[in-house]
Amino acid sequence: MSEDVSIHVTKNHIPQVIEAIQTHDDNCVKGFAEAVKEKAQAKAPVRTGRLREGIQVNGSDAHYEVSASSIDGGADREYAAYNEYGTRRMHAQPFMKPGYEEAKAADLPAKLAEYVAAIERAAS
Repeated sequence: MSEDVSIHVTKNHIPQVIEAIQTHDDNCVKGFAEAVKEKAQAKAPVRTGRLREGIQVNGSDAHYEVSASSIDGGADREYAAYNEYGTRRMHAQPFMKPGYEEAKAADLPAKLAEYVAAIERAAS
């Protein structure tokens, strides 16, 4: 006995899916980068506040970087690295990696779910 299996495509949703991917990938990645920034700022050691203020999100088109730098009056990169990794005279007070890990656990699943839902809406 042989069975015939067939799929009938009645409407091509590929252009809408591609548009949804292009539209929402930037929102997803930028939203995650902003979540990392917020978590890192909350964990940053505060003496003058310059280190916390220097944590920035830079980039565009779904390519973002979260960094602690001298942009907009923040602490210099060396100071940020000394706090993150420590020195021979100073214990580490990590804030960037723990901020990333916390955002990855708490925020990334929700951002990905939003992204998938947008694509599924376009495909229906």
